[in-house]
Amino acid sequence: MVRHLTLAALCSISLGGCTTASIERADTSASTAQVMLAQGKHGKAVRHAEAAVRSEPNNPAYRAILGKAYLDSGRFLAAATTLQDALTLGDHSNRTTLQLALALIGSGQAPAAIKLLDQRSDSIDPADAGLAFALAGDTRRGIATLSVAIRSGVNNPRIRQNLALAYALAGQWREARALAAQDVPPDQLGTRMEQWAAMALAQQPALPIAQLLDVKPDFSDRGQPVELALVRAHSPYLAHNEAPPSELANVEPPHHRAQRAIPQTSEKKHVSAEAAPALVAETAPAQFTRSAPLSSKAAPLSEKTPASTHLIQLGSFTSESDARRAWGSYQAKWPALKGHALVMTKARVSGKTYWRVAANGFDQTTAASTCQSFQAGGQGCLAYSKAKPLPGTIATVATVAMR
Repeated sequence: MVRHLTLAALCSISLGGCTTASIERADTSASTAQVMLAQGKHGKAVRHAEAAVRSEPNNPAYRAILGKAYLDSGRFLAAATTLQDALTLGDHSNRTTLQLALALIGSGQAPAAIKLLDQRSDSIDPADAGLAFALAGDTRRGIATLSVAIRSGVNNPRIRQNLALAYALAGQWREARALAAQDVPPDQLGTRMEQWAAMALAQQPALPIAQLLDVKPDFSDRGQPVELALVRAHSPYLAHNEAPPSELANVEPPHHRAQRAIPQTSEKKHVSAEAAPALVAETAPAQFTRSAPLSSKAAPLSEKTPASTHLIQLGSFTSESDARRAWGSYQAKWPALKGHALVMTKARVSGKTYWRVAANGFDQTTAASTCQSFQAGGQGCLAYSKAKPLPGTIATVATVAMR
C-alpha cells in the first residue's frame, strides 16, 4: 500500500474570533475537530466539524475543516459540496482549492476538477497540479506540467515519482518504470509498478486515489447533510467578494488514461513510502478519490410551493447578454427546473458589475435540498432567502417563467 499523501495546510487554518457564546462553541468544536483529524479519529472529527458549521454556517474556515474531515472519512461527495461552500464564502487559498479539486475527482466530477485546476494552475505547486491533472484523467496536461517543472530546476524525488505515476496513468509503462527506478530500490520497484497498474486500470475511479492516499472510500456517502447546506448567503465573508456558483462541469472531455497492458512483475514486497508520489500544498493532510461519474440529471424538484420564500442562484455573469443566454442553457440541461421562474438580478461587488441568474419558487428546505442535488451533478448552486438578497444586489432585471 502506498502511504497517505499529505496536503500541508489544514492544520494551520486560523479560526475566527469569539464574540458570542454560540461563536465560542463553534470555535471549540472546530478546534476539537482539528485535534481529532490529527489523531486519525475521522468520525469524531466529522461530528465536531459539523457542530461548528451548524453553529456558524457562514464561516469559511469551519467549512474548510469540515470538508477536510469528510475527505479523511472517504466521503468525497460531501467534501466537494462543503469545500465549494468554503470557496463561495471567500476561502480562495491554494490549500482549499486543491482539496476541492481532489474531492471533485473523488466524487466523479473530474471535468470540474480539471477546470478548477486550470483556473488556479499558476498559483498551485506544479508537483501538485500535475499529478492532480493526471489523476483527473488529463494525463497529457499532467505530464507536461510536471516535465516543465523538472526542466526548470525543480527536480526532487517527490516530483519525479509524481511524473512516473502520471506516465503510468497514461499507460506509458517504460517511461514510468525508468523514472521510478531513480528513487525506488530495485527490490521494491516491481511492487510499485503493480500498485500503479492497479490504479491505472481500476474500473471504479475512487479506487486509484484511495490506494494512493491509503483511504477507504465511503461508497454509501450521500453528500452533505441537508441541514448544513449553505442557504444564508447574507454574510460578511461574501460582502467583499463576488464568488458566484461556478459551472465547473461545462468543459471539454479530458485526455483519458490509456488502457494498456499491466506490466509483468513478480515482486510482492512492501514498498517504502520515502519515494512515493505525493501532493503537498502549503501545510496539512488531504485526500483524493474518483467514483463513478454523476448524471447531469438532478433529482426532481418538488412542485412549486405556495411558500415561495427562497431562490437558488445558478450562475453569475459579467454581461447581461451572457446571463440571458444562460437561461436556455439551464433549461436544456436541467429539466427539473420546469415550473420554476428564472430571476435575473444586477449586482455590483468590489467595483464590478454582475448579472446573477436564479430560480425562484422554493421554501428554505427545498432550496437547500435542491442545491445539494444540483451540486452533486456538478452544477454550482447557492440558496438564499428572498428577504435577504445577496450582497451587492442592485435590482431585479427580469423574471422569466420556465416552459
